[in-house]
Amino acid sequence: MGAVTRIMTVGTYVVFGFLKGFQPFAGYNYGAKQFDRLQKAIKLCLIWSAAFGVIAAIALIAFAEPIVSLFGTDTEMVALASRAFRLNAVLFITFGFQMVYATLYLAIGKSAVGRLLSLSRQGIFFFPLIYVLPRLWELNGVICVQPMADLLTTIVTVIFAIKITHTLSAANTSNKDLADYR
Repeated sequence: MGAVTRIMTVGTYVVFGFLKGFQPFAGYNYGAKQFDRLQKAIKLCLIWSAAFGVIAAIALIAFAEPIVSLFGTDTEMVALASRAFRLNAVLFITFGFQMVYATLYLAIGKSAVGRLLSLSRQGIFFFPLIYVLPRLWELNGVICVQPMADLLTTIVTVIFAIKITHTLSAANTSNKDLADYR
């Protein structure tokens, strides 16, 4: 799992780098009440992060064994890590979506929701799952912890994404501050 985590972290850094440019743009346009520009930026961010997630997932799934083999040659380890790697890669597709909305909420000053979304993947869902799943499914439980945390985080993110999308649309129509639409 150490090899899988290290490799997946490289992909997360790419998405984080992309979001470093999005965050100040989102904050500025929110503050300037340029909600149409903010909505376009969100859409663009979602497209780019989803495209990267899909391309990365396909590459990681296709080349799981050779990549994992860089960390060791034990056949059992390579087989197990490759399976874990593929499962993690499939749900990596949703990582950009999760982080776009976490970053958006932080950028517009909604820190409680931003914090919730930011902490869900590696904290709020991960810690209980790392305790429960291995007890239920043994080694398979360990392999499923991160993908399950990603799935649950994506579900929570969808709820808040729908909410902010409706709020921004309403605010864009009347060009009022989002505080008027709680």
